[in-house]
Amino acid sequence: MRISTTTLSRLCGLALGIAFAAIPLLASKQPSPTPTPDPVPVRIFTAKRVFISNAGVDNESYNRFYAAIKQWGKYELVSDPSDADLVFEIDFISGYIGYPSGHFGLKILDSKTRFILWTFVENVDYTARISNQSKNFYRALANLVPDVMNLAAQPANAQ
Repeated sequence: MRISTTTLSRLCGLALGIAFAAIPLLASKQPSPTPTPDPVPVRIFTAKRVFISNAGVDNESYNRFYAAIKQWGKYELVSDPSDADLVFEIDFISGYIGYPSGHFGLKILDSKTRFILWTFVENVDYTARISNQSKNFYRALANLVPDVMNLAAQPANAQ
């Protein structure tokens, strides 16, 4: 089948017409707005005392997390949740099919209402090498501390 020169010219003209008609539509499209940061509950900024709850990690992991938060110095760590403004509930969920190593979770709760104000999850990178398993495990645990520090460092007026 052979297309005549006239038909070919008409098809090209139609294609160019559609392309030129689309230019104003493309030009008028506004760039998507920059996403606003999630509002951080003010309680995280105003809290002075924190209780760290062990909801399922071994003693060494708990002690490492506790020591890192204490060294940071933003919050006074208390031994009774009724004396705290916030509760940091740390746990470890062991692996499952598709992600055999598991993950650390940290929930920040209002100690009075027990509402969860914020949650962090740090995955433990899977490795078949025994020598790297502990490193990955403690690296994921250590990542929770800067997560909290970055959250608490946001200005309270970012609401």
